[in-house]
Amino acid sequence: MPVSKSRKLELSRRRQQILEMAITGATTRQIAQTFTARGENLSHVQVAKDIKTALSEMADGNADGADTLRAIFNQRYERLLMRVWGRAVGSPARRDAQGQVTQDEIPADEFALDRVLKIMTEMRKMNGLDIEPKIGSEENPMHMSIIELAKVAEQYGYEEPVRPDAGYEEPKILLEGSVGGDSLQQTD
Repeated sequence: MPVSKSRKLELSRRRQQILEMAITGATTRQIAQTFTARGENLSHVQVAKDIKTALSEMADGNADGADTLRAIFNQRYERLLMRVWGRAVGSPARRDAQGQVTQDEIPADEFALDRVLKIMTEMRKMNGLDIEPKIGSEENPMHMSIIELAKVAEQYGYEEPVRPDAGYEEPKILLEGSVGGDSLQQTD
């Protein structure tokens, strides 16, 4: 049964209101509760569907609103990422000039690392970056995915570089005028 024009207009208004609430920071559950309090029985799942529909409609006609919402979500994800990043990567022990440990190593937290990866996955999806990256172009004979490139590198004996946290050493400060042990002298 076709949807009447008045029902389409009502759905459009509701989706616009839902989108505006989402932009201001309301969760799908909060939005659903607000509409339920008004007498419209909406679930948070329906709210999420309405947001998705509204964004796709906007992408078809007017991308400014979708870009605004995407920017807001990116900022939210960035804030979440900043909160867990330090715990996810940990930090090496710090040493003073004499080589004495001034701060113990802080190991990476696996749970925090999992959160970081999930946040980054959501950011990639939202920004359309979750497709497999390609090198070159379809016309270029060197066109291959990163995975295919890694397989070729493995065939030719490429070894992964040593992880920076394995046997970590503080960077050495070069003495005046020396690079790799060679003295730099100005010649005329």
